[in-house]
Amino acid sequence: MIDLINMVKARAVSLTAGMQLDNPVDAPAGKRNIAFYSHGVPPKKDPKSDQEDFPFVAVRLLAGSEETRAGLITVRLIGGIFTWGDFEAGGADIISLQDILLKLQQQKAFSPYTLKQPLKWWLGDKAGMQPHPYYYLTIDCQFSRQPLARNGL
Repeated sequence: MIDLINMVKARAVSLTAGMQLDNPVDAPAGKRNIAFYSHGVPPKKDPKSDQEDFPFVAVRLLAGSEETRAGLITVRLIGGIFTWGDFEAGGADIISLQDILLKLQQQKAFSPYTLKQPLKWWLGDKAGMQPHPYYYLTIDCQFSRQPLARNGL
C-alpha cells in the first residue's frame, strides 16, 4: 500500500506545482512551495517554533477493509498553511489549496487501485476551527482494489 501513498502524493505534487504560499519564517513577502510528506509531518526542526512546517500536505494511510471480493483503503491528505494576511486571505488560500487537491478525482486510476467518489473533505482543525494565522484541511480518498490473494501478495 506504500505504492498507493506514493502515487497519491506524486499526483498531489503535480497538481500543486508552482503554487506558493506564505512562509511563516520570512518577512510578509516570503513565499514557499508546499512541502509534501508521506505518513505524517516530521518532527519540527526547532521545537520552540511551530512556524517552519507550513505550508504542508501529509499523505497517509488511514484505514482499510478486506473482503474476498475486494479491498477498500482510505488515504487521508492533511494540509496546513500559514498566512501573513487577514482571516479572509487565509480562508481564501486554504480553499484554493483544497480546490486544487480535489482535482485528484479527475483521474480515478491509480493502478492497481481505483479512486472511489465522492471524496470526503472538511476545513479546520479537529474541532473545525481555523486558528488564524494557521489554516487546515483534510481530504479522505477511498480506493478499491482486488483482494490481496488475487493480487498475489
